[in-house]
Amino acid sequence: NIEKFERMLAEYIGEKYAVAFNSGTSALHAILLAYGVNNGDEVIVPSFTFIGTANSVLFVKAKPIFADIEAETYGLDPEDVKEKITGKTRAIMPIHCGGLSCRVKELREIAEDHKLLLIEDAAESLGARVDGKPVGSFGEAAMFSFCGNKVITTGEGGMLVTDERDIYERLKLVRS
Repeated sequence: NIEKFERMLAEYIGEKYAVAFNSGTSALHAILLAYGVNNGDEVIVPSFTFIGTANSVLFVKAKPIFADIEAETYGLDPEDVKEKITGKTRAIMPIHCGGLSCRVKELREIAEDHKLLLIEDAAESLGARVDGKPVGSFGEAAMFSFCGNKVITTGEGGMLVTDERDIYERLKLVRS
C-alpha cells in the first residue's frame, strides 16, 4: 500500500518518484542528506514555520539562515532571500503555508540564478496550485506531510517527490 501511495502522489504532483518517511521532518532531513548538504553549508528557511524545517538543516550540521516572510502568503519574501544568499548558501527551503503557495516562481528564478537547490516544504499545501501547476513541482524536491492536522492524514508520516533518479535511490537508502 505504501508503494501504491508513493506512485499515486508522484503522479498527482507530476514528478517521477516519491519516497515515504515516518514524518515530514525526517523527509526533509533525508533530502538534505541525499543532496550532500552538510557542515559549513547554509540553507535559507522562513522565519515563520514549524521548527522541523530549520531542525532538518541542523540535523546535517548545516546552518539555517532565517529570511523574512511576506504578508500575502506568509511564505519566504523573495527580496529578503536575495539579501541572505552568500557563498555558503546551498539551498532555499520555502514553505507553502496553510494551503497557500508561497511566491515559488520567483524563488525558483532566484535559485536558478544562483545555482541553488530549491527544496519545497509543502507539508500544509497538498493540492495548491500556481498557474495550474501543483505545489511541489517547482523545486528539485518537495516534502508533503500527513500528520493529523494536514490536508490528508495517515496519522503521521511524510513523503518526498523528485524527478531525479539518483536522488530517489539515495532517499531509499537513507530511509532504510
